[in-house]
Amino acid sequence: MTFLGSLLTMKVLGFFFMFSAEGGGTGLGIYDLVETLTIPGWGVIITLLLQAIYLIAVGIERFLTYNKAKAQSRQYAPKVAQALKSSNIDEAINISDKHKDSHLAMVVSSGLKEFAAHQGNTDISGEEMEASKRALQRAIAIKTAELKRGLSGLATVGSTAPFVGLFGTVVGIIGAFQALKSNETAKPTPKPVPKKISGGVLNGKAISLPKPPYPAAAKAVRASGSVSVQVTINESGSVVSASAVSGHPLLQQAAVAAARQAKFAPTTLSGQAVSVSGIIIYNFNQQ
Repeated sequence: MTFLGSLLTMKVLGFFFMFSAEGGGTGLGIYDLVETLTIPGWGVIITLLLQAIYLIAVGIERFLTYNKAKAQSRQYAPKVAQALKSSNIDEAINISDKHKDSHLAMVVSSGLKEFAAHQGNTDISGEEMEASKRALQRAIAIKTAELKRGLSGLATVGSTAPFVGLFGTVVGIIGAFQALKSNETAKPTPKPVPKKISGGVLNGKAISLPKPPYPAAAKAVRASGSVSVQVTINESGSVVSASAVSGHPLLQQAAVAAARQAKFAPTTLSGQAVSVSGIIIYNFNQQ
């Protein structure tokens, strides 16, 4: 269980970093992850999948083999013991041949067959006993190799899978840092420049600000004071619209006419010329 747990942990870590890092800011949906995978990513995933399939297949096959050998050996042991108590070697050999999946039956059968070959002799020599022992040892070696079949592959998977997962992790981390670097060095999207900005009071910003004449009608009624004119200046600095917003009515027309003749320097914002709206204030003081 410890081996499987560590193996699966490394695989999950490899998958996670490989998926999440190579795509930068992509989502975690399965289709998003598949689209962002590169050749190293596919290589890691396919390798881990093949190793997982091999591990599961061999594990299931070995589990079934061991269970079958264990079950048949439990059935075989009392039967062959009874036959040997009766000194019936032939029957013991027949019983062994019927339990082919039992590791115990195979080993005992090899020894019994070697022993049966010398059964006609009255005395059994030491050399014949050694031959029976060698037959048992060969059977044990063969059966042990059969029972261990596939386990070396599991050991290989167990030793290499963590490194494959670690490779995926490292590739994913490198991809994440590269994505962060590219995001930092990418030029920010320029903000849209407004077409018109507010300039407030524009008297001090004018290149040319003609003084309006004092209307005779306003002088006759002694009208005086300040007149505020709302103006709009285009990108070249010319006044394109003007309208009085406050002041004596007899003074407003002269103030608007003077404002239309005013000239300003072009206003730029982020290197782009823009129009400006603001107020020009004219003061009419009667002498």
